[in-house]
Formats: sequence, C-alpha cells, structure tokens
Amino acid sequence: MPDVFRDAGSEDVVLGSMMLDPAAITAVGEILEPDDLYYSGLYLRLIIRHAAGEPTDVAAMAVVVNTSSPPLVPEVTPLDLVRMIEAVPTAVQAPWFARRVRDVALRRRVHELGRSMASWAADGQHETAGGIILEAARRIEGLAAAVDPPERSVTAEAFLELEFAHGAPVIPGVLHGGERVIVVAPEGAGKSTLLRQAWMACAAGVHPFAWHERIPRVRTLYVDLENPGPLLQARVRALLRTAGGGVGDYARIWSKPGGIDLLSPSDAAALDALIAHAKPALICVGPLYKAMRDTGARAETIHAAHAAYWDRVRERHGCALWMEAHAPLATGGQSRLLRPMGSGVWSRWPEFGIALQVPKLSDGLPAGALIVDRFRGDRDDRPWPAQLLRNTTSWPWKAVYHPRVPRP
Repeated sequence: MPDVFRDAGSEDVVLGSMMLDPAAITAVGEILEPDDLYYSGLYLRLIIRHAAGEPTDVAAMAVVVNTSSPPLVPEVTPLDLVRMIEAVPTAVQAPWFARRVRDVALRRRVHELGRSMASWAADGQHETAGGIILEAARRIEGLAAAVDPPERSVTAEAFLELEFAHGAPVIPGVLHGGERVIVVAPEGAGKSTLLRQAWMACAAGVHPFAWHERIPRVRTLYVDLENPGPLLQARVRALLRTAGGGVGDYARIWSKPGGIDLLSPSDAAALDALIAHAKPALICVGPLYKAMRDTGARAETIHAAHAAYWDRVRERHGCALWMEAHAPLATGGQSRLLRPMGSGVWSRWPEFGIALQVPKLSDGLPAGALIVDRFRGDRDDRPWPAQLLRNTTSWPWKAVYHPRVPRP
C-alpha cells in the first residue's frame, strides 16, 4: 500500500497523546476506529485499559508491549512508544491529528474499493453489471456515512429549530414526503384504480380526494407489476383524458406485468436507476407481493429486506410511497382479515395503513362503494375520506368525508 495512505506522523501524535493524557483517549475514541490506524492493536489496548480504569501512561504501556501474549499486532516496541511521546506537540491537539488519520484511512478504503470494483467488472462470470453497480453503491454509501462526525443528541428546544430536507406536502394535508401508505382491499374492489388516481391527479395538480382543489403538481412514478400492457394503456388513457392531458414528464410509468425481485441486485439496480432519473415526489407501486421472489429464506426475513429497500429509497430521495397489497385469504370459515399478506412487517411499517371494506347491505351505501377503514392506526391525524363512491363522470373515485372531519 502506498505511503500516501498512511499518515505515520499524525498517528504517532494521536497514540502519544493518549498515553500522556487520558482525556485524549475519550476525545480520540469518538473519531477513530481501530482499523483506521496502522498500530491498531496498541490503539485498541489503550481504549480497553482506559475503559477498565487501568493506567495508560507510557510506563504502563511499556510493560504491556513487553509482556503481552500473544504480542500486539502490528508489533510495538518500547522505542516506538518513546517516539510517539516525543512526537506530541500538546495532547490537546489530539482530535485534530485524529481527524487527519481518519481522512487518510477513508482515502485508503476508497482506493481499496476502486481496485475491488475494477476486479468485479473484469470478472464477467459471477454477477451482472447491475449487481456490481448496486454493490458498489452500497459500499460507497457506507463510506459516505463515515465522513460525517458521530451523531449527537440535541435538546428539545434545539430539535424544534432543525430543518429537515424531506417532508414537503405531496398531497396537502394527507401525505408528505418520506411517508408511506399501504392500501389493502378485496380483489377487484378498486385499490389499483385508487392508486392510479393518486398517481395521475398529483401529476396534474389536482387533489385526488377533492377534485375542485388545485394543488402544486409533483413528479410521480407508477410502478405497475401486474397489468398486461394493453389493459393498462386503456386505463392510463382514460386518466389522461380526465386530467386534461399536459402532464408530460410529471407522470411516469414503469410496467413490469411479470413482477420484479427487489432482493435481486440487478432488479434493484434497475429500479434505483429509474427513480434517480424520474426524481419523483410520489412513487405508486403494487402489488407488493410481485416485487419479491421466494428465496427459501424465512418470510419475515424476505419481507423485512423488501421493506428496507423502500426505506432506503425514501430516505435517499425524500419521496412518499403509495403501495397496494393483497390480503391473505380467509381460512377455516373465519372472516377475511384486510391486512397485507406475507408478513407482519407490513402491518407495522407504514404511517397509514388503509383497509378498503366492502359495505354490508345494512350500511345503505350505493353499489360499488367502499368504506375507508384501517388495518393499523394512523401515525398522524390526517383527513382521509370516510368512504369512496364510484364515479362515471370524472375521476374514478369520489371521496366522502365524515361530518366531523375537515375536508381538504
């Protein structure tokens, strides 16, 4: 490894300061990991002894390096300790030198990653280009996270002064950037139609539940994993006609009727690239079960990994997610539970878990109407409709609100 990837002088100052002043051990320990230093064994032993209340001065550490069994790796001699002590201008400056060591260590990791990426690209036998790109992006994200200083807690008053990059309204009063809604309903009830209505209305600058209200239009991406192309074209054509056209780049669509597997590096990389290009404020996707494959792992593991993918998407892009999910079939003569099938992960995951119930005759609602219920409690008080009524003159669904709920 070239000398440019090791700052021996700064490392000597850091380790010497730790032996001269126990306060330097605490300060440096918040900046450096053992692997950041060449003398990682000595650094780790200083940290451990300090935490145990044992002496860490140069005399004590000379005994350690002479008697340690097995020896420290890399090997340290008493002469090395003397050199480190003599390198210290003042122990108060240890954090400054530690940050220099950290910077060089990160440069070394970037260099190592670059060599690995070149090796992966040259080996065409084991992984697709998409998989290589996704793995490289994952490792680069890890390096990027290491650049920032450690997180600190803040006071309640200071927290209220923070500005967050995400959270702007997507559907004003209903759904904000970074938030997640999952809609469950019986097959054929209209949850996909509602999802497409939200997709197109937001792109057209129309509130999907209150057509009279104009809202700031946002970029949207519809990921359809179910409908054959000709059928989907007919439905999109009708929505465009209702929207009055002119949505242009604000409404984008990716049709994959055979489904995808977001646990596959190549499929995940393909969708990552689409999202990065479309820059949507709202992603509408469904059904959830067609975005993963059975890998033989436990269902909870597969679904948790799937949810983690979408969490990375919303954290990276700040977009809201509107998803549709199928409900498990009823068994043993029991009533059907309207919650996402496959795993309890989905029942715990979203901010808003919407269950569209088919009303009973005794409810007195018109044919085709749906009651807007919940499969989990809302994380915030938002004016979701109480009912949805079929409509034939404008957008497919008309929202009806409870008298005590303020309308958008």
